[in-house]
Amino acid sequence: MDFVGRHPGWSGGLDPLVVDPPEGALSFLFDEQEEDGIFAGLAPDDLHKDNVSGGDPYGVQLPNASADFLFLYERHNLNFVPYLRLAILRWGGFPGLDGRDVPFEPLRQLVDGLEQF
Repeated sequence: MDFVGRHPGWSGGLDPLVVDPPEGALSFLFDEQEEDGIFAGLAPDDLHKDNVSGGDPYGVQLPNASADFLFLYERHNLNFVPYLRLAILRWGGFPGLDGRDVPFEPLRQLVDGLEQF
């Protein structure tokens, strides 16, 4: 899933939702510290999504058997499922809108009728 792109009427910093497929995540494996395991990047950080050099990708510390792991380096400090709820159900795939007072006309259309999960 990848909502990255530009529309001339939209501001930057929207942090569009991206979740890399497993083969993409495997390309972002980093040994952080031996006792902590391996970090797997699941999405570029908010700056990279705006085509600006940024920081660490968002991801998960491995090994981790949970489907609801802490989604590391993303600013909301949420587990993965609550992050998806925030990103999709509240912000229509653009969680960078959270805490910002910027007009985003398509938001209502993007979230209306979505089924809660």
